[in-house]
Amino acid sequence: MTDAALQKAKDFLSSYTLHKKWLNASRYEREYFGAPSSDDEVFLQAKLFRVREFIATLPNCPEKLFLTCHYVRGHSVERCAELMDISPRTAYRLKKRALALAAGRLSEKE
Repeated sequence: MTDAALQKAKDFLSSYTLHKKWLNASRYEREYFGAPSSDDEVFLQAKLFRVREFIATLPNCPEKLFLTCHYVRGHSVERCAELMDISPRTAYRLKKRALALAAGRLSEKE
């Protein structure tokens, strides 16, 4: 697996956190300042769905659980290790394998 493919997978999965924060900021702005809804919100929700859908297509394995905990739910690697009842060191190895799995699947889709 090339570094570029791994970075692409990492960026794709990390985009979930950024888009989720953006949506939360938009909701806050709308609720407290009366700002109108924007088309950006629909686009961001579609992007969030795309990441969740991608993770859902992965085979059932510890890597899939890790990707969900870390990227979708936003837990740190250490917290994921605690939730999965594994050591932090194992969690970092699992993250590396999960990113390799995601990179492989993304390259297959293209």
